[in-house]
Amino acid sequence: MRGQFLVAAICAAFFTLGNSTGFATEEFQILPVTSEVKHMTASEDCRYLAVLHPGEDALTILDFKTQEIVKELKTNRPTWAIFRGDRLIVANGGAATLSIFAPSKNWELLDEVKVGRPEPELLAAPQGKNFNNFVLVYCAGDRRYNMPVMLVNIAKDKFVELSNGWTSSVSVDFAGRNYFAQGGTGSPSRAIGGVGDFKALTKGKQIGVAGGHGENMPLVYQVADGPFWFGGRQVAKGIPPRLVGDALGEIVVPDRMAAVCYGVNKDKLTCYALNASLSKIESREITIPEKFGRLHKGINGNDAAGTDHMQVAATVDGKLYCYLWDYGSKTVYFSKMDGFKAPAPSSAVASKSKRPGSTEASKTAGSATKVGEEGAIASNAEALPKKIEVGKQLSYRLLAEQREGSYRLVNGPATIQISNRGMLTWTPSKEDVGPQDIKVRVVIGGTATFVRLETEVVDLTDVPEAARPKADTAGGGNRGEELEHVGVHSVNGDHISLCYDTAGTMLLLDGRILHVLDKTGMVVEKTHEFEESYRQIAARPDYYVALAPKSLDLIDRKTFKVIRSIALDFSQVEMLAVDPAHKRSFVTTRAATKKKPFDKCHPVVVVDEVRGEVEELPDVYGLRIVIDPAGKRLFTAAQDLEKDGQEIDLRLPGGVRDLWKNFDVVQAYDISQDPPRLVGSNDEPGANGQRLVISPDGRHVSYVAGGGAPGNPYSIAALSTADIGRESSRYQIQAYPQDACYHPSANLVACTNGGKIWFFNRKTGVALDDRIDAGQSRNDIRHIYFAPDGKRLMVNYAHPKLGRVVEAVSLKLSPTELEEIARGPQKPLITAETAPPKAKKHKGDLQESGAGLKYDPPDDFGADPGDSEPVRTWTDSRGKTIEAAFDSTQDGKVQLRKADGKILTVPLDRLQKSDQEYVRSRPAKP
Repeated sequence: MRGQFLVAAICAAFFTLGNSTGFATEEFQILPVTSEVKHMTASEDCRYLAVLHPGEDALTILDFKTQEIVKELKTNRPTWAIFRGDRLIVANGGAATLSIFAPSKNWELLDEVKVGRPEPELLAAPQGKNFNNFVLVYCAGDRRYNMPVMLVNIAKDKFVELSNGWTSSVSVDFAGRNYFAQGGTGSPSRAIGGVGDFKALTKGKQIGVAGGHGENMPLVYQVADGPFWFGGRQVAKGIPPRLVGDALGEIVVPDRMAAVCYGVNKDKLTCYALNASLSKIESREITIPEKFGRLHKGINGNDAAGTDHMQVAATVDGKLYCYLWDYGSKTVYFSKMDGFKAPAPSSAVASKSKRPGSTEASKTAGSATKVGEEGAIASNAEALPKKIEVGKQLSYRLLAEQREGSYRLVNGPATIQISNRGMLTWTPSKEDVGPQDIKVRVVIGGTATFVRLETEVVDLTDVPEAARPKADTAGGGNRGEELEHVGVHSVNGDHISLCYDTAGTMLLLDGRILHVLDKTGMVVEKTHEFEESYRQIAARPDYYVALAPKSLDLIDRKTFKVIRSIALDFSQVEMLAVDPAHKRSFVTTRAATKKKPFDKCHPVVVVDEVRGEVEELPDVYGLRIVIDPAGKRLFTAAQDLEKDGQEIDLRLPGGVRDLWKNFDVVQAYDISQDPPRLVGSNDEPGANGQRLVISPDGRHVSYVAGGGAPGNPYSIAALSTADIGRESSRYQIQAYPQDACYHPSANLVACTNGGKIWFFNRKTGVALDDRIDAGQSRNDIRHIYFAPDGKRLMVNYAHPKLGRVVEAVSLKLSPTELEEIARGPQKPLITAETAPPKAKKHKGDLQESGAGLKYDPPDDFGADPGDSEPVRTWTDSRGKTIEAAFDSTQDGKVQLRKADGKILTVPLDRLQKSDQEYVRSRPAKP
């Protein structure tokens, strides 16, 4: 990177010496920066130009008029930047933070603040003297359905989430009076949905000012106070903005220092006055290299329409400096020419407050020195304890190696002490009880960074020693530790995933961290940190199956070592479903071609865990996938399919049907056959699906569609797994649904729209009274699950202080529901082909029959159960107990069915008396 910048500096000097007046008047040249540029912005006084290189984790600061390199800054994958006064605010896509640099202090890194969501990609804030430390941040999230807008206070390092949906642009007017968000770039939904009061927003109120409109708008922005907005090929005006006049050019660029704008074509630049008629001032012939694809190839598509925030032009000292960014080549083209005879700049522009380029600032602004020459500062790999007791001293090394430098406590209790070599010591007091967000600024050798720590102080001074949580040295966590929030989600994009374990417990995966929860969902029995981040995890009796971005890893349950890593050679993998009847897993993928890298074709592959083989299933598509607990049927949800730019023919029952790009479908396959056979389809499950969920007894599956079913958008259907085209019931909520889950044993369903949770009778769809405490506000609920014991709801939501958490919330259950829970699940949550290692048996003890290792579903698969036997506790003559349901008796032997479908056989006379009496009371089975 340094070598590239050296070349750039030489090129800049060459151009300057070769032509003392700048480039030829009408000619555009390539800006002398050799790394790819993916964003560009100018300081408010147009003294500096910042160009961003996310691939190099760097920014280059150039002199706006001479193109000489002023500074090179290192930061984590910069995706967007804005200048505000003496601040350069940079969005770090790789760290979910904003870095704040000070141009007047030799571009020192002043602070680093959290934005609360992964992938920040666009910043908007009032300008000039109107800037009040509040910034709106659009976050790409998972780039499908969770794309929120965050309001960040950079002075206090605080954030709040405003929206979660189809957002791809957020704007604030110059004066900071109004704000609005727009929808997807490539969709008619990029209309402006409404305008809000920005000043009220910064005070904690959301007040609408004006309604939106359905006009398909470019992504618009302002550079001066007034009615005009810019973006795409036209100018917009008013609140909310509406396009005015005809297209002014292939690109329209506003002048940041004069009341004009420029229409740019491949051979002509035209200046327009910003008045009521957008009157034309003058046109000039220009020359732009043919490599500028948008101008020479006539590309006016959606991608181009979203890049115009990055085009920069300004008239400074009588000269017009114009910088044009080409999204195809990631290159900037530059020209300097005589300025146009334009109207005087608006008062808002003329009266700008002190800027980084003022005389005071120029005294300290450095030359092309580099930040971080001594190497990156590595944070400590050791995790801070999740809970710290009052009165017990904590010693913690902030960095991986002790390094002398400057350590300053930014946030956290004042009693924290930090040495000049990075050792933090702290003895919490009762005043510190509760969650603590600790932030330390570290400066070593001119390089600044921030270390953030999260923990909770608990007061156990009155708790007897014997009752306190004990350390689990084998598991690497705290065994028996009951947490209010059992998993705190890091905001760097890692996935939170919950699933049921074969042992009747629950697995909570947070990227690299795995928590094994007990059946209540309240206690962390074991914690382990993997070497890499996983998207999803599932359980076998003797190993875990974990989905990584490029592999499927089999991990030993005891040692947590990877037994086998099976490569997945796809552009992207999405979801995992393990077959409970065979040692194979199904994975959904995103395929792409060189010609169409963003095509939406989602083939399903099957992975043989024994042989390590991967096979793409013919004519099986879907992004979301589930398997019934018996391992007989596979269900997929395919969304917006497209393969090589063509529609896909789905061979549905009754004939072939074209699958259009915006057509969602849920399909059922019989996976007991090779290859899987399509046995059912539902081509109206809704649109923009969020999840596909199946009931633990395998009788119902639901497609949680963000757009709902046709004509019924605010609802979730329970589809019969026996006939996927048939609805058994439907659950009505008052908004687009986000998630749903089925209770493991009770006749209960929970649904959420991200802000509220509803409960329904599973069979009838009748809404039930709230089953959780309605007084607790939970924002941005991502996913919900029932705990294995059925007495709590696991809620994944955004906590205002701790970030994203998973909380076990107690349920208010009816007497009937409590009876259903006591009887246990009617069918296994997960079955397995291979049993766990068997313990040594004694003659006459409870034994497993060899034929009971596989569960063969009945012919009426998917039908509602009849008079099923309840699960109860059985005790033999040795005092051994087991949870199982009575199955049958023959020749003096009793067969019992465990929750996972396995059959246990025991002589009747080896059971305790009460169990023998129970068996004799059961009706004979044919």
